[in-house]
Amino acid sequence: MENNKQKRKKSIGLYFFEMLILFLVFFIIQQFGTMILYNSFIYLKYGRDIIMEAIWAALVLILLLLFKNSYIFTQEKVGFWESFKYGWPELVMSLVFLIVSGFSLVESTSISIPTILNLAVYCFFIGVVEEFLCRGWLFNEFLERYSDSKKGIILSIILSSLIFGLIHFFNIGETQGVAETILQVLNATVGGVFLTLVYYKTKNIWNVVVLHAIWDFTLMVGESQKLVECYAGGTATTSIYVYSLIQSIILVIAYLFIDYWLYKRTDVAEDEKPLGKWARILLPIIGIVIYLSGLLFINSPDSDNYYICPTFDSSSFSEEYKLNLYNYSEFVLTNEGQELEEEEDSYHFTLSLNGKNNALVLKNDVSEEKITLTSNQVTNYLLIDNKDSFIIFVQTGTNRVLYTNVLKESIQNDTNFLTYVKESLTEYVTPEISFIGSATKLEGDYEYAVLETVTSDHFFFDEANQLLLIKQEE
Repeated sequence: MENNKQKRKKSIGLYFFEMLILFLVFFIIQQFGTMILYNSFIYLKYGRDIIMEAIWAALVLILLLLFKNSYIFTQEKVGFWESFKYGWPELVMSLVFLIVSGFSLVESTSISIPTILNLAVYCFFIGVVEEFLCRGWLFNEFLERYSDSKKGIILSIILSSLIFGLIHFFNIGETQGVAETILQVLNATVGGVFLTLVYYKTKNIWNVVVLHAIWDFTLMVGESQKLVECYAGGTATTSIYVYSLIQSIILVIAYLFIDYWLYKRTDVAEDEKPLGKWARILLPIIGIVIYLSGLLFINSPDSDNYYICPTFDSSSFSEEYKLNLYNYSEFVLTNEGQELEEEEDSYHFTLSLNGKNNALVLKNDVSEEKITLTSNQVTNYLLIDNKDSFIIFVQTGTNRVLYTNVLKESIQNDTNFLTYVKESLTEYVTPEISFIGSATKLEGDYEYAVLETVTSDHFFFDEANQLLLIKQEE
């Protein structure tokens, strides 16, 4: 015992030295790790999507615990790596699509590695959410009720896969229309049958999570680079719809071959005639070959026109500038308290959102008149009060802003002026926006409307109302 005490006393200095080193290492990791995570979540393309998917993942996990489905994490019949012998057809298709996308990436001069890594994390969370929900929870819930018969098991596979497909209806939004979403629902349903069969055969939830994540990643990686500077928002022509429809039909047919091959390898088909040796080899290969033929219809002749890729002139501020961010519920523009030649020259305007329909409203508090400036979705807005003019700057989407710069000498307390302000608002197409604000030169008092994109570029409106990229001084 005495020897042990002496040993501790002799090594206490080394012990504290080790503690100090570990503390410094953890401190550095915390500092840089926080910065990397912050930049990944706030500034990179899929940062906000990752946050939303992480929240969904937590909610789905709670759902699994509430319904006592946590056994999905320990019930595996087949190990993680061994499970790929059932999911390999989708892996091959993913790899082929990745190679095809790779050629376009190599030709691109603006490959963003951080965006690719950001996308990988996003796709992983998508896999976690959708597989935990549709395979881990829904499929097992159906199985608990219908697994007493072969028809019940097949019904469980179909129902959970159908729900998985229908979930994709929520993708209808600013950059995806109804027709594209319907095709996505169809593709997701047949793909969901495959993933459900893999899960039923292996009972390994993490394997289907990874298969799902890899599939989504390969489909999105090419577009992720294109959408760094461009966005899908053009006119979907008949050619684009036809190409998408053909590709979807081909993918469905390919999955039917693969799904049938995998179905025959489950115990559900034990009472049926087994597949012959050549059928077991050829069915997945035929499915993959059919899928390869669908790659010919990836891009229609009009696909490039579907992407809006705005270009901008650049301008460098001759001096440093201070970036200002605003998050007010309303903005006020007034000359009250100033010396006026006529009492009628007094004005007081309020810019705010209508609480009922979330529309942006400009109100003249002197005359009590008001006008709705935009009925579009308002993400953020601000009013900049400069000496001789005022600026209204509105973000109405991920890639759109409204802007006007109105001279104060034109201000009048009547409806015509409010109408003039509304009509003077001009829409601008931009790269994907992170936030909007203003910038003031350190040697000046004029505030410029500024936006920052997800790629951390800054754009500003000059005095001539031209949107310019702020060129970084080297």
